Amino acid sequence: MAESESGLIDAYLAELARQLPRGDADELADGLIETYEHCLAAGLPPAAAARAAVERFGDCDRVLTAFARQGAPRRAARTLIAVGPLVGFCWLLVLIAGRAWTWPVPVLAPLAVGVVLAVAIASLVGAARARRVRFGRRAGIVGCLGVMTMDAALMGAAVLVMPTLSWPICLAVPASAARLLYAADALHDMRATARNA
Repeated sequence: MAESESGLIDAYLAELARQLPRGDADELADGLIETYEHCLAAGLPPAAAARAAVERFGDCDRVLTAFARQGAPRRAARTLIAVGPLVGFCWLLVLIAGRAWTWPVPVLAPLAVGVVLAVAIASLVGAARARRVRFGRRAGIVGCLGVMTMDAALMGAAVLVMPTLSWPICLAVPASAARLLYAADALHDMRATARNA
C-alpha cells in the first residue's frame, strides 16, 4: 500500500496489531488496505480514501468485539480437537484393561457413543474453520455439548461398570473431568457472547 496522507489507516492497523494475534491482524489489514485502494481507484484523495475505508470497515472496537466473538469458539474447538486424541487414548486403555467386550451394556450403546462422537468432532472442526461468527459459535456450542455428553457418559459408565479401580481409570477420569470443565467454561462464554451480540 502507498503510504496514506493521513495516519488514520496506520493508527487503525496499529490498534488491531496491539490487540489481535498477528495472523488475524494481518488478515484484517489486507481487507482494510484493499478497501483503501478501492476508494483511491474511485477517485478519492488519499486522506478522504483513508476516512472512507475506515468508515466502511467499521469502528475498531466493533471489529475487535466481532473477532473476539468469533475467536472464542475457534480457540475452544482447536483446544478440544488437540486434547481429544489424548483423552481418547486414556479411555482406550480403560476399555482394554477392563475388558470392555465383557461389560453388560446395551447393544445400541456403542452406536450412540459413535454418533455423539462423530457429531462432536464434525462440529468442532466446523467451529475451528468457520469464517462466519454465528456459524462458528453454533458449531462450537454443539461441539462443546457433544464433548460434555461424551465425558459424562464415559465417566458414569466407568464408575458403574468397572469392577475395580485401575491405573487407566486414574488417568482417564481426571482427563475427562478436566476436558468437561473446559468445554463447560467455553460453552458458557459462547452463550454469553451470543446474548450480547
